[in-house]
Formats: sequence, structure tokens, C-alpha cells
Amino acid sequence: MRVFFGRDESLVALQIPELLGKSLAGERVLLWVKKSSDCGAVVLTAGQVLSACEEIRVLDGDAVSLLSEDHAQGLIFDKNDDDATETFEFSVWGPRWFAAAIASRIGSTA
Repeated sequence: MRVFFGRDESLVALQIPELLGKSLAGERVLLWVKKSSDCGAVVLTAGQVLSACEEIRVLDGDAVSLLSEDHAQGLIFDKNDDDATETFEFSVWGPRWFAAAIASRIGSTA
């Protein structure tokens, strides 16, 4: 699933991590950290990352990228300030996380 949200849908887009975080709260994930020269990924829970998704995105300066511990599920949440029609991008793959996104009604407003 890949969904884009325009600048005028910012409030909806920024709720996505919280919605998905409720379904995946305790799942162990790898958070890809791009700005670190010492560490490429950090093991956390999906709930920890998704509850601070926008703060992590701003701190790291790029998209928030998660991968499940079994490497079968993934998520990217990105923001492109220069594009008014595709300001936010949400991508999810893998059967469990895709099902969680559908159950959370992500994409039904786009």
C-alpha cells in the first residue's frame, strides 16, 4: 500500500503513525537511522517509534523507515515540503502490517 496526502490533508496524514501504532504497539522493529555514522538501525517497538514518528523524522532529516524483526514487514512515512499535492507519503508492505493498515482505515480517506 502506498498512499499520498496533500498539504491540505496534513492533519489526517500525521494521525497515520498513531493509528497504526495502536495495532503494532508491542512488535519489535528495526528503525533505520540515516544520520548516524555509528549505528544503522535501532531495535525498538513499533509503538515507541510510531508514537514519536514526526519527531524522529525531523531529527533524522528524512523518512521514518521501519522493518519488522523478521524482515517480512515494512513501513515508510515521509514528508516532502516542496510538493503541495504529495506532501506526505505512507508506504506499508507485508501481510501483517498491510492488514493492520487496512484495519486502521489508512488510505480510506485518500
